[in-house]
Amino acid sequence: MDTKSLVESLKAIFERARNEGLVVDAFVLAPAYEGFIQNSFVLAVSAPSLIDKLSFEKTDLIIDLLHEKLPLDQRLQIDRVRVYESVEDLKIHAQLGFDDDAYERPLSRHTELVQV
Repeated sequence: MDTKSLVESLKAIFERARNEGLVVDAFVLAPAYEGFIQNSFVLAVSAPSLIDKLSFEKTDLIIDLLHEKLPLDQRLQIDRVRVYESVEDLKIHAQLGFDDDAYERPLSRHTELVQV
């Protein structure tokens, strides 16, 4: 599966979701298992409209949206979902490899921020 088509699908989904009140202003697809498994990604999003939600609620909303709108072949490429309250938080966590342990060296620097 082509990563570019996954990015385009996600952009379209998040743009449509904005009309329903879910604001995702940026996202990153980072390799989940770089060097081991191709086409498996961590999807990290900046969703400022979810700032008042609990962490698991934010993730559930994004996962539900993906299950509703994203074709199965593209959903299978997403291994994990991370939701942040701002683009700044997203960028910080991207630099840390989306790991809660800030002391661990990230496996990948191959991430690109996509503005929605």
